[in-house]
Amino acid sequence: AADGAEGGGRPADGGGGGHGDDDRVDAVVKYSDLFAATSGDADRRLRTILRMLDEFDVAGTTERFDETSALLMHTLKWDAAIAARTEYEAPTCAISFVGNRLPWYCIDRRKEAPPYSTERRRIRARICPDMEACARLVRSVAAADHALYARAQQRLKDDIAAAGAPFQATMQAFHEYKRRNATYWGLRKCSWVHRPRGPRT
Repeated sequence: AADGAEGGGRPADGGGGGHGDDDRVDAVVKYSDLFAATSGDADRRLRTILRMLDEFDVAGTTERFDETSALLMHTLKWDAAIAARTEYEAPTCAISFVGNRLPWYCIDRRKEAPPYSTERRRIRARICPDMEACARLVRSVAAADHALYARAQQRLKDDIAAAGAPFQATMQAFHEYKRRNATYWGLRKCSWVHRPRGPRT
């Protein structure tokens, strides 16, 4: 999705000068020539991608990972517990730099930090100040990816509906197993200690 892009906060129009910017724009144009909807054989590529997706017995998306996993277990007639995974919520960003504050792309989870929603808006604003412009750019470059995602999303919805009550029972068993057996681990902040090397032997 467009809001999941990583970057240094450059506006979507790619403004700026210098040879590096020209190279970056050229790379985007070349990629667009290969995969965007305006490419001469983009329709053929898209049909191939969607046909490949339709060959799979189960298709899903990462944001509905639990349902996708449970549907896989249901389709294979396996125990739902096999797919149940451990979850944890990190109290702070796992990436830190010695002697510095958290990187700008980390959500500050300390009690004195701004609310989560404020932190989320701050990060999104730096990555992409104009979400609509970013979304248009991503779709122009990765039209096939968007079509693939839409097909997988619809497949998951349709397959869950077709599976009916038996799948819902699998889903309930999946969540119940996680509730009773999954171990939740809290992350501890680590400190970096410099240990000078001795003479090589």
